[in-house]
Amino acid sequence: RPAVGLGEEFYREAIEHCRSYNARLCAERSMRLPFLDSQTGVAQNNCYIWMEKTHRGPGLAPGQIYTYPARCWRKKQRLSILEDPRLRPCEPSLGRAPLGFGPPSDSGSPSPPPPGRAPVRFGQPQSAPPGVRALTSGPP
Repeated sequence: RPAVGLGEEFYREAIEHCRSYNARLCAERSMRLPFLDSQTGVAQNNCYIWMEKTHRGPGLAPGQIYTYPARCWRKKQRLSILEDPRLRPCEPSLGRAPLGFGPPSDSGSPSPPPPGRAPVRFGQPQSAPPGVRALTSGPP
């Protein structure tokens, strides 16, 4: 039976069936959020694509059966990074900067090594500590 000659009543009934199907689909999906959209492969959250019957208004233009109110998009409120105590930037102590992170000294000479460590001199061969065999030496 072709849908061409059935008229406005058939169209209204088809729209109502589509609306009820979409409402049932949204209700089922919202019960198991997030769901994986089989068409796009994207995990979807609950959405408000379909309007309720109470939002439906009469058509305003010729050939228009229904109108729906425009829904304004609003950005979700998020907690500011500066307000979250877990995400506050680290504040270094004002005493002494960590090794290697301070400004260069004005004298031009390198800063002294930390206590308990010997200074490293580049360009000179290093001797292995006692009891440790160097990799470049021959067999024991």
